[in-house]
Amino acid sequence: MTSTACLLKHHSPTFNGKVWSCPDCDADVKPSPLARLHAALDRTTADEWLVFTTALKQAVGPGGFISQTRVRPLIQAIPPRHREALFRRATSAGLIKAIGFEPSTTDGAPQKTYHWQGEAA
Repeated sequence: MTSTACLLKHHSPTFNGKVWSCPDCDADVKPSPLARLHAALDRTTADEWLVFTTALKQAVGPGGFISQTRVRPLIQAIPPRHREALFRRATSAGLIKAIGFEPSTTDGAPQKTYHWQGEAA
């Protein structure tokens, strides 16, 4: 039983008048890729941040290296115009630190690379 409503949009929490319960969380139900996409598309700014930070953690490579090339496929549901703002927010929050550049796989233009500074990925 959880004390607040489940924030996962693919889950079905219930409220019995006193407490929230999420049988999906209790059973550790993992969302399908389609459910994750639908949840990401039906998002708020807070949801975008959650999707983005989760993607960053998944994209961390050896030594804490993060390439935008590895992050990009994980954040396809976030509009491209929001992505740079999310990278800036993550830098300001101390989760990542810009460490250099690499050529983009989409157009060859330089794109920033980062080092993971947050909690253990």
